[in-house]
Amino acid sequence: MGLALPFGDVRPFRYILLDDESDEDETVGLCLDIHGLFVDPPEPELVRITLAGCEPEGVLRDALDSPVPVRLGDIYIDFGDEPGNGCPLRDATVLGRADGLADVAVEARLHEFHLPSDRPPDVSEFRLWEEVGGSMGTCRSVDGLFVQRLPERSGPMTLYGVEPHNKLLRKLEKGTPVAIGRAQVVFLDQQGNQFHPNWYTQLDVLSAQPSKSGDGLVDLLVANGVSDPPPRVARSIWDMWRTGGPRSKNMWAGYDAGGRWAWLAAALSRPRTQPGDSPGQTFHIDGRFATTMTGFYCAIGEAVNGPGGYFGWNMDALADCLKSGQFGATRPFTLVWHDSAIARTQLRLAAERELLRTDPFETIVDMVREYAALELD
Repeated sequence: MGLALPFGDVRPFRYILLDDESDEDETVGLCLDIHGLFVDPPEPELVRITLAGCEPEGVLRDALDSPVPVRLGDIYIDFGDEPGNGCPLRDATVLGRADGLADVAVEARLHEFHLPSDRPPDVSEFRLWEEVGGSMGTCRSVDGLFVQRLPERSGPMTLYGVEPHNKLLRKLEKGTPVAIGRAQVVFLDQQGNQFHPNWYTQLDVLSAQPSKSGDGLVDLLVANGVSDPPPRVARSIWDMWRTGGPRSKNMWAGYDAGGRWAWLAAALSRPRTQPGDSPGQTFHIDGRFATTMTGFYCAIGEAVNGPGGYFGWNMDALADCLKSGQFGATRPFTLVWHDSAIARTQLRLAAERELLRTDPFETIVDMVREYAALELD
């Protein structure tokens, strides 16, 4: 929806700050710009885990015979009823035996796109795989992997040209530093339409000073960034969205994996369009650049909803879009996937690099055919 700015203000506010602790998301401020919102993610977390009750096979068994640590590279811990339901680990090193003959100490980095849950799955064993798919045996539990991890926060941030409202205005009158509380950062385009990415911060104001941006505005230094901050490359994407969004398809194709995730986040947060067209529509997917899962989600979003369109950004979301009729396509409808042979090959290669143990192309095909007609061109 459009934002009615107070007092007839026409200044080019880029963000609105909402009080996430109020029942009605009360506005606490309008903001011209934020320095420190877009930051590149840190190096994936290094973890030291214990494979308890391990029955090693293959390269893992060989590594345990070595008197020094052995680097295995990327490995995969599989669990659950479905193949591929597990956790990839990057650059794993076997440190040796842990507490007993059946316990193995491993050091590895978590995969930034496949973080484990904070609770272990209810399974009797975990199966271990090397990157190319060779079995490394099983273990009874993976100690140190399934723990609570706080969301990454950037910070500090500087909020430039803030017009304080309500709680923020009242508390700033008493001086700084001051804790305002949890706030949501909402993006505004030039028409005042609101985009709601998952940007939240503890608005702890360290200092405030009059802004050079205009009378009545202040610049605020706050201690914390936002949870799950967007990468630096996302700034160019949001600049595009501010001026109306992409004008042609495949403008996402030149971005790397992080940029494509940022593209999907922006597409997801756009104000929702009206439910789909009438049943019986045919939509055409450009498969030339759908060479990763993120690329496929970008491509199908644009096939259904035009440049910058959204139609899912993971398998669960894709299923919801396919069956609900609330995201631009109403059943029955047809999807024509052009250049699917290119996508088939590249998605499988990408899956090997990302340590996925299922064929993503066939998984997508099976899901789409459950809800729509699919033609592979």
